[in-house]
Amino acid sequence: MSATNLDTLRDAATALAAHGYLISEERFYPAAFGNAMVVLKGSLGTLRLTSDRSQWFSDVSAHSDPSRWVDAKVVLNFAENTDLDLGPWATAQEMQKRLNSACPRVATTTTCGWVPRGRVR
Repeated sequence: MSATNLDTLRDAATALAAHGYLISEERFYPAAFGNAMVVLKGSLGTLRLTSDRSQWFSDVSAHSDPSRWVDAKVVLNFAENTDLDLGPWATAQEMQKRLNSACPRVATTTTCGWVPRGRVR
């Protein structure tokens, strides 16, 4: 049996557990292109990892405003002074690796009240 997109997102979530993020919700839609979503909650905020038609996305929200999701690449660009191409990640592994290495900076940025303009989902 081959791995599903949900399995791939669970693998990414496992790597983020080292930063205190634990899965709080997961959804899988096998009839809808295998779309899947995993939500992880941590002490500083929430991460949402999504597979939509085999494209990989990540969003963050602060505990102070949990209904406001922001593309994690926007936050990474701000927190790390980078210029990541906005849009889907090339692979789930790239998403996991980048979020894992930048997790503390992403969490700090979102909890410090920084609110980006645009690219809010």
